[in-house]
Amino acid sequence: MASIPLWIARLRLALDSKFQRALCILRQYVMHIIHAEQKRQCEQQQQRVAKPKTLIASMVAAAENDRLETDSSKASLSPTELFDEVSLSMVAGFETTSTVLSWFFFLMSKYPDVQAKIKEELYRHGLTSDAILTPEDLDELVYMECVMKEILRYAPITAGIVRQATRDDVINDIIVKKGDIFLIATQNMHRDPRYWKIDPMKFLPERFLDEDKHPTPYAYMPFGGGHRACIGQDLALFEFKIAITRLMQRITIEDAGNEANNSGGFIQRITCFPKHVAVRVYMDSDAKLPA
Repeated sequence: MASIPLWIARLRLALDSKFQRALCILRQYVMHIIHAEQKRQCEQQQQRVAKPKTLIASMVAAAENDRLETDSSKASLSPTELFDEVSLSMVAGFETTSTVLSWFFFLMSKYPDVQAKIKEELYRHGLTSDAILTPEDLDELVYMECVMKEILRYAPITAGIVRQATRDDVINDIIVKKGDIFLIATQNMHRDPRYWKIDPMKFLPERFLDEDKHPTPYAYMPFGGGHRACIGQDLALFEFKIAITRLMQRITIEDAGNEANNSGGFIQRITCFPKHVAVRVYMDSDAKLPA
């Protein structure tokens, strides 16, 4: 596929005042986080504290250790590279989670039976609204895991994944030149009947309990694949599971389509964000939990 030359894309962003203001705010915020973490680690250096427990702390510690490394052949992260890594981790985790949560609200309004099964599973494991969640509790929520996977299959975060050919090749009689750009259509793969045993056009979380529990490799790639897969996927999935657990402990989502447009569709931003969503949210009470 043809693509816009990189220098044109960079020039456009350089001349976009709104983008530059947003980038400036992001840079100031991220650098504040990095400097605060560097200061904290410096103050605790003499105390022999435990290893860093957060991703940002690990990045800052690794950059500092590399800087102090006596082996000159080992390159350390520059301040710019450290900024890029921290920014990417934050954006990758936040943007994907906010997008998937939007699809969650839309799809739960369309499939109340799925919503009811989530609530029943929470009740069965004693996870009421005042329960303290633990990683072990989240691991027990098998059906919720299936719902998460099905949302990511049915409404993938991005319309496609871009890759560049590293060498000349021929694929199905199509000549590929080194440097050619490809768009791997994620949604097409996720709904291709050749790769799914149960009708892929249906929203059915139960598919991941049985027939489609182990999809064909690379037919299911909500976060991409290989060593170029989304760096924030683990953070995004963890945030997503906690968020929908807390939501389903407290609210019920209904379709408000009679009053507004709740037809779905999507807008391509950084991610594929739902376009027409109109839902009604009710607060639950303990009396509404399954008997």
